[in-house]
Amino acid sequence: FSSFLEGDLLSFVLARMKSHFQDAFGGDIAASVFATGIDCPVSLNGRMLAMQKLSQSENFSDMRATFKRVMGLTKEHDNTDLTGMNWIDPTESALAEAFENTHSTVTTLLASQQYSQALEELSSLKPAIDALFDAVMVMDEDLNIRHNRLSLLRAIADDFRHLADFTILSV
Repeated sequence: FSSFLEGDLLSFVLARMKSHFQDAFGGDIAASVFATGIDCPVSLNGRMLAMQKLSQSENFSDMRATFKRVMGLTKEHDNTDLTGMNWIDPTESALAEAFENTHSTVTTLLASQQYSQALEELSSLKPAIDALFDAVMVMDEDLNIRHNRLSLLRAIADDFRHLADFTILSV
């Protein structure tokens, strides 16, 4: 999108687009979606609509807290390779399996711009994430265990980052 526009014209169009989306969806939702990158307006609109729909669900506050925590914990961790990971706790393997099943579906949904369905799929990971948080310390003293847990959570966070950055959403 921005490759077609340059300089002042690009700045003007982006400012108008941001203003439009902030007015239509509110500052938090708009900021969380814009934080993932500004691409085509149709994609932005679709992701904003999906986030708005999610924000109106009765358990959004709990979801926001969980996914904000996942993104916050992993902001400095960049590995998402889960190949050959050894999981110590059953909650780790349960979350890894759930994510593996969800990830391929989410990738397909994102490719076809089915953003609400992608968010629903990702939201289904919340119970497994909460179980992990209840059972283990993500920041374990053993660096290998910590690395594995952070890599799993980062992979989940990255799928969410295709849609919105939950760390921007206010409480």
